[in-house]
Amino acid sequence: MEDLIANQKAELKELQAKMQHMKHSVPKGDKKKKKQIMAEITLLQSKMEEKHRSQIEEYGKIKTSENVQQDETEKPGEMSSNFASITINDMESDASPKKLSKAQKRREKKEDEERKREQRLAEAEMSNLSSARSIETNQLNAIMSEAGFMIKEIAPDGNCLYNAIADQLLTGEYDWKALRLLAAEKLRTNREQFIPFMTNVESGEPYTEEEFEKYCHEIETTNIWGGQLEIQALSSALGQPIEIFQADSPILKIGEDLDGKTIRISYHKHAYGLGEHYNSVVPKK
Repeated sequence: MEDLIANQKAELKELQAKMQHMKHSVPKGDKKKKKQIMAEITLLQSKMEEKHRSQIEEYGKIKTSENVQQDETEKPGEMSSNFASITINDMESDASPKKLSKAQKRREKKEDEERKREQRLAEAEMSNLSSARSIETNQLNAIMSEAGFMIKEIAPDGNCLYNAIADQLLTGEYDWKALRLLAAEKLRTNREQFIPFMTNVESGEPYTEEEFEKYCHEIETTNIWGGQLEIQALSSALGQPIEIFQADSPILKIGEDLDGKTIRISYHKHAYGLGEHYNSVVPKK
């Protein structure tokens, strides 16, 4: 039992770290992404709790069976009921389970019903996302095939835009970290060109100088998503045009007047619960 609880604690710690990373990856003020993230987090929590409950109940059944064979005076089912009463929250303490009062039982029942309701909502949200993702994928695949290209998958870790562009640069001069620095530098040196298009999501007001500098700093030091402004900055800095394939819009071309080799990436609005995503586009094999 000690080994089981230690393993479950380690899994919970790993899940908490993952959830924190997911929360921090949401751009400030982006309510849509936040809603998608919270739905996915709720589903992960529910699945983990259900898994741990099942493990503890199974352990209780095994121990009950062993003890019945060793000691016929043991009451059948006594040990399994003790272990079945252990919850994930109880793992924070090594104390034995205590008998619950009627008020505690009502409270736990209410919490369990609320947890199940949140799980149903999360599953519905993920089901809707899955349907939209399937439609988008089919549309993009048709567009790619007709143009003689295919999608090369990029990890959805917040750096997908930069990794997708890095994948297109055959020289290997830039990785995602270097491209983040390059984008931030280009934005700063062309502040007057970019700042009019940057707006505070919460207030609706244009960025102040302080907000602009904070945004550039986040590009350099965090996994904040990149968008069209960063694509424009990188296209200009690299001297290469960038084409963006989309499911429901014509190919978006940025930096058409540049002479460098064209960079091709794909934009996915419904790829993951985390929100928008970019992949690399390569010639069809």
